[in-house]
Amino acid sequence: MNTFNKASKITVTILLLALALSLGACSSSQNSVSPKDDSVTSSPISESETLPAAESQQGGNLSLITDPYGGIFRNGAGTSFGYYEIMSAQNNSLNILYTDYATDIRTYLCADPDCTHNSDTCTSWFSFLGSAYPFTSADGSKIYLVTTGYADNAGSISDEQNYGTIYQFDANGANRKVLYRLQSNEEFYGTAASDGEKLYVSIQVVDSNTSSSHWEVRCLDLSNGESSVIYTTDQYGERIFGAYANNLVIEEVTDTNRSYYTLDVITKQKSAPIYSYNYNDETRTELVNSKYVYSLRYDHEDLFSLFSIDLDTGVEKCIASNIVIYNTDSTNLSGFFDNHAIIETSDTRDTSNISHIQYNIDLSTGECVTNTLQYTVDGDEKNVYILAETSDAFLVRNGVEEKEITVVDNTGVPSSLMASIPQYALIQKSDYWNGVSAYTPINDAL
Repeated sequence: MNTFNKASKITVTILLLALALSLGACSSSQNSVSPKDDSVTSSPISESETLPAAESQQGGNLSLITDPYGGIFRNGAGTSFGYYEIMSAQNNSLNILYTDYATDIRTYLCADPDCTHNSDTCTSWFSFLGSAYPFTSADGSKIYLVTTGYADNAGSISDEQNYGTIYQFDANGANRKVLYRLQSNEEFYGTAASDGEKLYVSIQVVDSNTSSSHWEVRCLDLSNGESSVIYTTDQYGERIFGAYANNLVIEEVTDTNRSYYTLDVITKQKSAPIYSYNYNDETRTELVNSKYVYSLRYDHEDLFSLFSIDLDTGVEKCIASNIVIYNTDSTNLSGFFDNHAIIETSDTRDTSNISHIQYNIDLSTGECVTNTLQYTVDGDEKNVYILAETSDAFLVRNGVEEKEITVVDNTGVPSSLMASIPQYALIQKSDYWNGVSAYTPINDAL
């Protein structure tokens, strides 16, 4: 699994983006898209062919509300008015930070100016075990925090506050409550999907007698926290990887194959494999957006193609071809924004001068553009990365600042340390796609 670089100089680390995938493949004979090309339409569309557009992940029917890897990589949640993210602290605790689009300020999700943000009297502070990720209700009025916990069959975790938990609270952090709490032999696993009323989560359950485990999908009513199991399996390698309409998209990885199914949350029926391939024989990587599996596949030499597979019909279409990729280990489909697929990769041919490349592919036209918006960290050029979007703008990470911050441990003792703080900005969508660095900086009040 590939990951983006983490800040190495920090004791208190803002958990940000690291996307990873195992890689994927196809064929083509058009002009190639190389890192030196600003814009190349890589697989011309015939008049009779219509490419699938990326559909909205917000509201209506089911949609994935976390990163496909469960918030481990893109660990934040955006609404129309702000962005929520996690900052890890000391002693198995965290704080939620909030970026306000109206004021262009990022701060703790806490209204008390005298708060030390290190205990449960603070609306931004949480105790937890495992990992954690936030998500929001469809209208942004409620925020949720999932702390995964650990599936402990030995009973060594005695404090139920450290069990896997879903917290619910208002957009300003007030009125926090426990919506759902797991047992000590359970932990949240992978992703979550929602239709605004129900939440669908993956849970690993360990048998206390045999230490064997199984995986199940539970449906949680967001109004009262009541739950029911809609799917269970002891098949290793299954996870929720997407959602649309009334379907969860299930990815299954065996010793040889990677396959994609749908699970109807109403009928609780799992489909036959809709798309499957032997990953030992082919180089591909996948990411799901709405009802499409997008597959980046190796063609020949350094050329790849991007395909879509319709999960309702199984029909495949080539969206873009002749995409130049030099190193599959550093390549991934990193997300879908504003009807574009984003591919992250690196040119590693000269190991003394590695360059990071981002391709933005228009899913309607197949046009592939090399991103030119970058920033420098310790002499290394990084791509300006999308964190969240509003109707007309993106929240992006466009820098890193070395900054001295003060933290207070849970005994009340303050200390100062140098931290690598990611810098954020707002940018109009049209400016981002056209490579225009017209940023509105986000100011830190941490």
